[in-house]
Amino acid sequence: MNTEKGTNFKTIGLHALAVLTFVAYEITTMVLTQKPFNPWVLLCFYSMHIVFFYITAFYFLSYINSKVYYRLVRILMCVLEIVLYSIITVVVYKVIELILKGKYTTDNLIGEFVDNAWRGFYFFFLALCFWYARYSVLKKLEARNQEILRLQAQENELRMEGAFLRSQVNPHQLFNTFTVLYSRLLSKAPEEAKIMLLISDMMEYSLDADVISGQVRLGEDLLQIDREIRLQQVFYNANLKIKYEIKIDDQIKDIKLPPLLFMNFVQNIFKHGDLNDPLEPATITIDNIGNVLHFRTSNKIAPSPNAPSKNTGLNNTRTRLERHYPDRFELLTHQESGLFLVDLKISL
Repeated sequence: MNTEKGTNFKTIGLHALAVLTFVAYEITTMVLTQKPFNPWVLLCFYSMHIVFFYITAFYFLSYINSKVYYRLVRILMCVLEIVLYSIITVVVYKVIELILKGKYTTDNLIGEFVDNAWRGFYFFFLALCFWYARYSVLKKLEARNQEILRLQAQENELRMEGAFLRSQVNPHQLFNTFTVLYSRLLSKAPEEAKIMLLISDMMEYSLDADVISGQVRLGEDLLQIDREIRLQQVFYNANLKIKYEIKIDDQIKDIKLPPLLFMNFVQNIFKHGDLNDPLEPATITIDNIGNVLHFRTSNKIAPSPNAPSKNTGLNNTRTRLERHYPDRFELLTHQESGLFLVDLKISL
């Protein structure tokens, strides 16, 4: 904060020094050439020139450069500004003349306008040079900052890649261990081998490059839901009453989307649902109409859920949907007749 204030004071000081030097130079020239002048008139007109200079340099030229796209229109607007400023200057001069002398003359209005137009062009040219120099410096600073940000992003990416590679050592070792255990258990304990195979497949999905990059085929994601259901059935001796139906077009299965986008809804069924009623089984249905993917779940609410609900998973999923499909999804969740219902539509 103190550094910024110091920089601002320094800038203001440099501008003030430049203005005073310029005014001193012109007044010295008038004194040496013995040209008569009124100090109050000079104060008024130099104040107008300075205001004209800074408005042109900091606002007018920046505005037409960013908003006006045709060069001819820019030139016409610059000419119009000089003409308007010249007219205002003549009017102010006549007002001052009226105050000082009690009257004003109109004998040489065109000559006075031409003189002030030349003066206006002079200060406009100074403002244009100042604006261009400042604009060039700012562009170079912006380019340098962009390059710094690019290098920082590249450095962060390399760090993340290194961290990712280090994090993959143990998961890959565990995955390979599961594969060995599966081959040994297959003949001795086939049921346990099935569990090992499911866990191995689920881990292989998590280590897949597409999943890590943030995009996965819809077909692979739906297969992961199937694995989750089968694993839960193994834990509960296949007694869970749940139906999983997929009715989507083959080409839709190849569409890529964020991984595990629907998994929170599926896991909530096992956490908070009653899956023991054969008359009211839980259902997971996925279909599509054109490019609109429709995901629905329905489950009976358990009297005492396996885990308290904090809606964290639901909120996280909604956040992911808003980030990847802004204004392209509709998510409804509600309770009805003892059932918890999820209805999600995504325009792919």
